[in-house]
Amino acid sequence: MPEIFVVHDSADEVGHRDFLQALPDTSDGVLVASVTPGNRSTKGLTTDLLAGLGKQTGIGASDRHLGERWPKAIAWLVAERVESVVVSRAHLLDGRAWQVLCELACSCDFDLYLVVQRGSLTRGQTYQTERWPVELINWPQFEARWSKEPAVRHHKAAPGSDEFPHLPSDEFTTFGAACRSYLSPEDLSQVESEVAAARAAIRSWLKPELEEEGLATFLAELVESCVERDRALARLRGAQLELFVHGYLLKVRIDMLAGALEARSLPQLNSASAKRLRAFTSTSHPAAAALALVGGLGPDQLTSCNVGDVAEDGARLRSGDIDLEIPAEAQPMILAHRLFRLMEGAKPDDPLFLSEIRRPGQKSYRRTPPAIMHALLATASSQSGLVLTRRHERATAHHAWMKRRGISIQQLRPASGTERAAR
Repeated sequence: MPEIFVVHDSADEVGHRDFLQALPDTSDGVLVASVTPGNRSTKGLTTDLLAGLGKQTGIGASDRHLGERWPKAIAWLVAERVESVVVSRAHLLDGRAWQVLCELACSCDFDLYLVVQRGSLTRGQTYQTERWPVELINWPQFEARWSKEPAVRHHKAAPGSDEFPHLPSDEFTTFGAACRSYLSPEDLSQVESEVAAARAAIRSWLKPELEEEGLATFLAELVESCVERDRALARLRGAQLELFVHGYLLKVRIDMLAGALEARSLPQLNSASAKRLRAFTSTSHPAAAALALVGGLGPDQLTSCNVGDVAEDGARLRSGDIDLEIPAEAQPMILAHRLFRLMEGAKPDDPLFLSEIRRPGQKSYRRTPPAIMHALLATASSQSGLVLTRRHERATAHHAWMKRRGISIQQLRPASGTERAAR
């Protein structure tokens, strides 16, 4: 039986906020979620819980129907093995939302802490404390309880990684501002260094008369050594900035660039790449992507998998000739999708991946065809920055090389005297 606490924190000091942020994270079985102002009902609560799990709104497909929202949240909570949920600013939720959280704690078997930064409870909240076995504690009691936990990390340093930061998809004109808003100071410094080096390289190469063939040769040498899409993109953003200063507009289509980097081998599924995939709110995208990386499974193999092919703990996949052991980093993604399909009513022989049949009338679903699975992997690749499918490229002319990567160049025509006067 899980424990449920209502924590009174009427002082609401900055130090209290810092203490909550320093609690162990999901990898330690602890989820800290903060209620967004305005999300008073259960509808917005799922978004806040998923955000506490590290999920990013808009990453992956939208819900097929409203009934997906809670099963998806439950699947992730169980798959991520959450043992304690701390909800900050729980006073912003109504009594019905408190009831849902208490029910969720019992069904998913986690301890629940509702932190109330207000002096008194509403009538609906008080009613829920009487219905459920709730213990009322104050902030010092809560802090003392968690301070005894050896896993509390008030000054945890981020683990080192050679993984290049995941970049925003903004065009080069707003790319720098987006990076400053999106990236940590350490990641921003790494990206700025890559951009600056690319700018310096193209500045030293640039000639008075730019030839597209020569530019293609230069860009090929600049980005073809990059394993990650994001490092290649950072170098191209640097090239764009420098070329723009010299009167040239270099265009880059990120989706085509990512597709063209699908090459000799797929990246390894490690803690860094798994973290990117676990940012998806949907369960199908990270599950398919993880299986593609772990076992090199293509669209045809993925679409042939059934729900019963996945072990109950998500540690193994057996489907036809496929016998795949799932590493620990990928297990939550595989397990979350299996649980989600079971909550949809799927049986062991039902397909692991479904797609909607778009036709007038009542919605219906089918086993995902290979072509749609390929598109799903392409979406996951684009939004995660990871190469998820193999494609071998033949040697081609440099013009074709640029075209295949969605790269084009045009000279900016100087405004004439008449045009300047008209402005």
